[in-house]
Amino acid sequence: RKIRGRAPQSLREDFCGTAAISCEWVKGGPKRRAIGVDLDPGVLDWGRDRHLVRLKPAQQERVQLILGDVARVRTDRVDVVGAFNFSYWVFKTRPDMLRYFRRVRDALEPDGVFFLDAYGGYDAYKELHETTRCKGFTYVWHQEKYYPVTGDILCHIDFRFPDGSKIEKAFTYDWRLWSLPELRELLAEAGFSRVTVWWEGTGKDGRGNGELFHGIVSRGNGPERSSRTAPRRSMTDRAVSPARGPEAGFAATFATRARKLRLLVIGFAGGCRAYDELGPRH
Repeated sequence: RKIRGRAPQSLREDFCGTAAISCEWVKGGPKRRAIGVDLDPGVLDWGRDRHLVRLKPAQQERVQLILGDVARVRTDRVDVVGAFNFSYWVFKTRPDMLRYFRRVRDALEPDGVFFLDAYGGYDAYKELHETTRCKGFTYVWHQEKYYPVTGDILCHIDFRFPDGSKIEKAFTYDWRLWSLPELRELLAEAGFSRVTVWWEGTGKDGRGNGELFHGIVSRGNGPERSSRTAPRRSMTDRAVSPARGPEAGFAATFATRARKLRLLVIGFAGGCRAYDELGPRH
């Protein structure tokens, strides 16, 4: 609502998997509807059996799950498209990624918004195991191989349990590790003309501290340094109002965890002007 001046009502969740986000979305109001798109019939069935069935009948009617390719699917226009968990990195070439971004922009309402996430930083290129202790198990992020010539990266998720048992390679991800400059350039070429970078500060333990900083704003003709350096608690502190013009814009949020950067990208399907507590910026 703060980004566009109105409450979004429609969501398309690309690479939706079990459609957890879509199911949560429709709980937000009786006018909300969601479309989930995924290539894997197994995960869609899992989502129907475990997520969709928990919704009220009226909410279930407002969720549409599509077995299909996000780069080819045609849906009604929506207010929001999301591609999370780095899923769009399955597109390993520039033409494929550009084609996907263009299709997303075409699927958005004139004032629609495109959300993505990404990660980077110098640890992202290392072959490593990163462990996180959880209740009842240990989560292991395993970066097995990185190929500097192509940018391809092969990663796995393993689980270890207190009794000594483990599940190795429970999930495998064969991606291209896209950099932020590459993504910004591709989104600009696809019609997203404004880029804002945010990142999260790092605490003494090397993990994110919840303090978001506003860093770089860029448009189609290149980056501009922002004068804003004070920390922000969330992206909703920044409001964007609609403006005339055919351009699309895109904003990004970086969060730092250890020496990896996590990125949230927000793409605007129509031209916009940015406002914050200090008044109009552009």
